[in-house]
Amino acid sequence: MFPRNKASIYYLVLATVLTGCTPAPEAPPSGPLPAVDIALPLRQTVVKWLTYSGRYHPAHQVDVRSRVGGFLDKILFQDGQQVTAGAPLFVLDKAPFEIALRRAQVGYQLATREYDRSETLFKRNVISKSDYEDHKQRMIVAKAALEEAQLKIEYTQVSAPLSGHISRHFVDVGNLVRGDGENNTVLARIVDRDVVHFYFQMSEYDLLANPQTCAALKNGEKIPAFAPRPGKEGESQPGYVDFADNRLDPQTGTLELRAVFDNAGHEITPGMLGRIRLQGMQDENALLIPTTAIGYTQDKKHAYVLDKTGRIILKPLVTGTEVGEYHVVTAGLLDTDQIIVSGGARVRPGMMATGKTVTLTPPQVQG
Repeated sequence: MFPRNKASIYYLVLATVLTGCTPAPEAPPSGPLPAVDIALPLRQTVVKWLTYSGRYHPAHQVDVRSRVGGFLDKILFQDGQQVTAGAPLFVLDKAPFEIALRRAQVGYQLATREYDRSETLFKRNVISKSDYEDHKQRMIVAKAALEEAQLKIEYTQVSAPLSGHISRHFVDVGNLVRGDGENNTVLARIVDRDVVHFYFQMSEYDLLANPQTCAALKNGEKIPAFAPRPGKEGESQPGYVDFADNRLDPQTGTLELRAVFDNAGHEITPGMLGRIRLQGMQDENALLIPTTAIGYTQDKKHAYVLDKTGRIILKPLVTGTEVGEYHVVTAGLLDTDQIIVSGGARVRPGMMATGKTVTLTPPQVQG
């Protein structure tokens, strides 16, 4: 009997141990399910915008130079002021030119007197026709010398060739100014800031990928362009592209273009770096989701979708153009997918959630 009882005790202990090692069943989740906002993706026509960097240049700029040489006598403007075309800016010492003018006046008087005398003698057949012609030519040369001397007197006053914003003066009073027509001294610089040009480079790829833009450039049409307004976030300054170079740069594979912008308020300073946008191709049936609905895993993008059973699914995305607060999705989503647009930070793939359907507001067309 003892051996049988001993075996019974052994099996009883073994059963107890095995029972204790069996894991307990998983308890059902406690508390309410997380709530998320869900919405269907939008379908909308989207314009692909081409963005370029470049630099602003003044539409008109002139280096102020003297047409004659001499010592600078007066400066008639304040550095940095607005000047109008024709306004006097500098005055050179006139004394040497006044002496040259008096000499030219006397020379012209003498030449005229000799010509009048030779004309009388020629009519009387006292002198030959060649002598008469010589006196006539001397008078013409003397007259030209007089006109040149008068012109040089006028050139001693240097006036503004155009209206605009003048720089500081580059030469002080008393310095010698060169005006011999070669390496003339630059006295100041005037920039017209009412209109600015924006030069930028378009790649060969963009030209080929946007045939409408390419055709407009070939036909010389004005292409609308938009630039951010300095200091005014979200506002754009309208302009247009009015020039494209006649060949691509073989070194860079790019084409130089120029955009024109009104700058009556002088918000843009020539020389500034900037960006502009041109309208490219249109996607007539683009799929859009809010940027806030896009998540990131390292360099990959994804969105959370709530399926019909209330379970959260992660879907990898391929995105394209950014349209305001939305992104174009080129792969990864269907029109029927209920994407999570709010509350996605509180959930993970595989979790159950309750969804509240919201309506997305279509983005406005950018300009």
